[in-house]
Amino acid sequence: MSSHLEEYLAKRDLAKSPEPPAKVIAREGPLRFCIQKHTATNLHYDLRLEIRGVLKSWAVPRGPSDNPEDKRFAVQTEDHPYDYIAFEGVIPRGEYGAGEMMVWDIGTWWPDEDLDSPPSPYEPGWRENLEEMALRQLEKGKLGIFFRGQKMKGSWALVKTKDGWLFIKHADAWTKKRDLMALDTSVLTGRTTEEIARAWSFTGSIPAQASQFPIQTEAFPKQIKPMKADTGQKAFDHPEWIFEPKLDGIRAHAVIQGKQVKIITRNGNDQTSQFPEVVKHLGQQNGHMILDGEIVAFENGQPGFTAMMKRFHLKDASSLAQADRIQPCVFFAFDLLHFEGENLRALPLLERKARLKAALMPTERVQYVEHIHEDGIAFYSAVVATGLEGAMAKKADSRYDTSGRHSSAWLKLKHTTTADFVVGGYLKGEGGREPTFGSIYVGHYEDGKLICDGRVGSGFTDNDLQVWREKFSFLEQKKCPFESGFEIEGPSVWLDPKLVVEIKYSEIMPSGALRSPVFLRERFDIDPADVGAPGVLQVTVKESSEVAEAEPNRRDPLVEGVLLQLDGKEKNSVLQVGGKQVSVTNLQKILWPAHEDLPPVTKRDFLRYLAGISPYMVSHLADRPMTLIRLPDGIYGERFFQKHIEAGRPEWARMVHLWSDTNKKNLEYVVCDDLATLLWLGQLGTLEFHVPAARLSPGPDGSDLPTDFIDAEDDVRKSILNYPDFIRFDLDPYIYSGLEKEGDEPELNRDAFEKAKTVALWLKNMFDQVGWPSYIKTTGKTGLHIFIPIVRNIDTLGAKAICETFCRSLLAAHPKVVTMEWSVPKRTGKIFLDFNMNAMGKTLGAAFSPRAFRNQGVSMPLTWGEVETNVYPDDFTMWNSVERMQKQGDAWAEILDHKVNLDS
Repeated sequence: MSSHLEEYLAKRDLAKSPEPPAKVIAREGPLRFCIQKHTATNLHYDLRLEIRGVLKSWAVPRGPSDNPEDKRFAVQTEDHPYDYIAFEGVIPRGEYGAGEMMVWDIGTWWPDEDLDSPPSPYEPGWRENLEEMALRQLEKGKLGIFFRGQKMKGSWALVKTKDGWLFIKHADAWTKKRDLMALDTSVLTGRTTEEIARAWSFTGSIPAQASQFPIQTEAFPKQIKPMKADTGQKAFDHPEWIFEPKLDGIRAHAVIQGKQVKIITRNGNDQTSQFPEVVKHLGQQNGHMILDGEIVAFENGQPGFTAMMKRFHLKDASSLAQADRIQPCVFFAFDLLHFEGENLRALPLLERKARLKAALMPTERVQYVEHIHEDGIAFYSAVVATGLEGAMAKKADSRYDTSGRHSSAWLKLKHTTTADFVVGGYLKGEGGREPTFGSIYVGHYEDGKLICDGRVGSGFTDNDLQVWREKFSFLEQKKCPFESGFEIEGPSVWLDPKLVVEIKYSEIMPSGALRSPVFLRERFDIDPADVGAPGVLQVTVKESSEVAEAEPNRRDPLVEGVLLQLDGKEKNSVLQVGGKQVSVTNLQKILWPAHEDLPPVTKRDFLRYLAGISPYMVSHLADRPMTLIRLPDGIYGERFFQKHIEAGRPEWARMVHLWSDTNKKNLEYVVCDDLATLLWLGQLGTLEFHVPAARLSPGPDGSDLPTDFIDAEDDVRKSILNYPDFIRFDLDPYIYSGLEKEGDEPELNRDAFEKAKTVALWLKNMFDQVGWPSYIKTTGKTGLHIFIPIVRNIDTLGAKAICETFCRSLLAAHPKVVTMEWSVPKRTGKIFLDFNMNAMGKTLGAAFSPRAFRNQGVSMPLTWGEVETNVYPDDFTMWNSVERMQKQGDAWAEILDHKVNLDS
């Protein structure tokens, strides 16, 4: 027996008391602590710190305080054996310390008086160095303590005075000023001291955790395969199971080594860069650990997978920062796999959860997932009622399974019967679906064979049908991938089984087919090989596999073909675009020089942008005679406007003859209805694309309007080109940055743009009051454009008058903020409202059109919700706008159309 414990033994008769024997423990791993609530003659709390195999102990009569202004008196007592750290029970009457002993908190600690962060647990002698440091600080009379407990979190200090010690909380990120004494149950058993007293027959301690469950130390793991859950049939009650909410996000491991953090998804992909704010908060954990959890995205305060999809594939910092304001993410931790050099994966789940709750330092972006015992049915009903998608059921004693196979010890309990399926083909469509598909064949894997579970045709929106048909075009194959379980019910096309979808269904029929299946969404985060039979325990075929990133919302085969042709290094080329040829030259020419952290934009880069954005941009250009702003030698070269093209145009380009009153003759104007025309204009050095508010085709609302726009100005004024389908509001800030040269237009600056957004929101409020839908986009330079879609029964004079009326009303309400002055000097410091942009023939930059300015910006449609955030024109460049639209395209469908629904 060590002399350290002689006083402990001298005070007790261990034959009568259930307290642990006087034994010094030699062990590895982080230093541990406990605080025990002790209802002896006088109620007090015992603080115990592991140092050199024993527990240094202090009695704190009033208990610890989370308020740095409180100085709690503490009395140092005798050392206790390490096994006392988990002692909970009743010391018999007549024995030393008689009364109930509760483990009020337990966890790990390190001396932080002279350290900003704990040392690496993988260095030789690290633990001994910490113990030596703690003993030196105690001898000097001040010990800094960083607690990682379930209740005690953050930094405290023990300070010696002439009368004893003071126990004081340091002010830090985890200072809560809570009433810690109100947290009055055991962290080991959940019991109160009264419940411990009632169980008076308890005659032995709960063994110390390190003794009960031996833990191996290990080097920091390079990678751990996540434990995978099977699908449960329905909710249940069971005393050996715990239940957690099922979170609808991205499963990930948070790998934390001090300030270095990685986020690794279930497929082994590093997605650290996707979640900068989460990474920042995980870096505040101040330790070395691997957490298992779910990253959940929120939008308007509600969690959901749709919010995650809007941001998951963003790459650049500005887009991610913007997404984080709109769809912030939180890492919810539900398991702890490695901590400070210890391998915890062999511990029972409940023990891992207890250690996780102690180890985790919660922040607004890092949270602990709570659980309940036994009552699975009531819990399931409660989480479903809150809008969550179900519950997770987990065996309380389950070890962490890293085999990569689905484990029956963890079960997913969804409130609708849903399952994941592999797409193996589709049935060709008929009638309205003839251009896309009728239904998809889905299946699952058994023993490495793909078994068909039937067809699914419901749940697809019109946009889904287009998007999925485009995806299928890249996966078509002649061989049927299914081994059995299906019947061909019509002309079918087989696919390489690389896509996974989530399907809702009412039941599995005796034939094995799904009854009333409905498509819900794509599951890009699921490896097809992991998809087992629905409704039964699944066994994966492969242990692990890389999964491809989700396909963009709109993958146009024509676009993909152009992008492939532009991947080469040749200076000149002839692009094949759907049977049309577009000659492109000088692809290495720089059109936009490098700017700040943006690389230069060559003609090749520019054409790649036009190709990628074409599924969105062409809808804004189509059917409208264009004004081109050409700068063939780049933004600092010669600049000229061009409305009509007399020579050198391809035969397939759509041209329209319009009367030019200036030239007194009919001239040809180009109309961009397709990708080939867009690329041809890009080759000409058209860096900006401007269009009018009117289009050429009659449509239902213009069937009575003349389509004769030649030979006389009067003919044009009577024609459809004098009847716009938008009223347009042009908001132009005349608030200067101070960097402009004399006579220059105002440069982009945040003060100006914030005021422009404020004015835009005032206008929206006016539109809302009269029931008008409104859409907004950046100009790509300094201002904003607002569009009001209208039926074409108002000519340009009428549209201009309506716009002017709203602008003058706003001017009357806010004369110090907005202006309608035509004199430029009189506009200074205000937002200029240009209603004259509604005049016949006036053009504005089209949505997604680049601007010939150094910031490489583009004109970008926004949601009104984004206008209320820190959105800024520089957020949208030719480098990130295509990806933004591919990932959020569905959310912009209404904005992209910019039309009145004439069928409603």
